[in-house]
Amino acid sequence: MKRLLIHWLLTAAMVTAVLGVNVTYDHRAVVIDGKRRVLVSGSIHYPRSTPDMWPGLIQKSKDGGLDVIETYVFWNLHEPVRNQKSCMT
Repeated sequence: MKRLLIHWLLTAAMVTAVLGVNVTYDHRAVVIDGKRRVLVSGSIHYPRSTPDMWPGLIQKSKDGGLDVIETYVFWNLHEPVRNQKSCMT
């Protein structure tokens, strides 16, 4: 629970810095500019699409009502050999 709270606080700080909105958590919900929000999330698995597809996928997600897009880091693509990282793949 403590890790989740730290995660929310860091996320809130980043959103506030980027968007200029006030994001807090009141132990019941995420509060954005004084309004409680239920954020709807969906996933995009970036290795399963090409980079030129990403803007369209993100727009379709927005059009479909998503507030948050999550993604996994497929670490085996970025570190195919142990301790040899490559973020170019």
